[in-house]
Amino acid sequence: MATMSRYEGWALIAGGTLFVAIVQLRKRQGFKRVVIMTSAFAALPIAAIAWWLSYNWALYGNPLEFINGQFSAAALQATITTGGLVTTKGNLGMSSWVYFWVLVQSFGAITLALAGVGAVILAAREGLSNRALLIWLTAVAMVFSLVSLATGQTVIYSDHTLPPGWWNTRYALSSAPFWPCSLRTCVIRRQSGCPPCATAAAPSPWR
Repeated sequence: MATMSRYEGWALIAGGTLFVAIVQLRKRQGFKRVVIMTSAFAALPIAAIAWWLSYNWALYGNPLEFINGQFSAAALQATITTGGLVTTKGNLGMSSWVYFWVLVQSFGAITLALAGVGAVILAAREGLSNRALLIWLTAVAMVFSLVSLATGQTVIYSDHTLPPGWWNTRYALSSAPFWPCSLRTCVIRRQSGCPPCATAAAPSPWR
């Protein structure tokens, strides 16, 4: 469903496929098993993406019409981009600044601060374990949003941008799954030492 509703879903499928591949490789059950499991995970989402590309190709003669066509976000934003009103394009630092303040306004400074501490604790305790990777996977949409800002595919305006405004701040909500997982890692101590969200979300094959 994510692949057919938001492009962040495409990034999530890529990250999820990599996650499944890593978990299976760590089990040392053979390359064939890796292919089977990653294919089982990605087959339906990839089919949906392929349908969308085919639709654009059949209707517009360009499979990437949604990215660079006349009705794409980039085309609709061309006027403000050429007018110098998209300060995040080509500027990762500015993109990070804009996105950071949108996160603060969406989730609150205290929530983000505690979640940040939780992320540090998670990295220190779990490193890149399967359970930790499952939580880091929920941050994929956030990375995608940053890249979209820096490449000019997305524009966000708030009272911390130039020019100020209130536009597309809803994109911060795509990062929502990451913050509670990271926050719980910070505020809850468990004797097992494993992240609570990962314990609840990950079935035994991922452990």
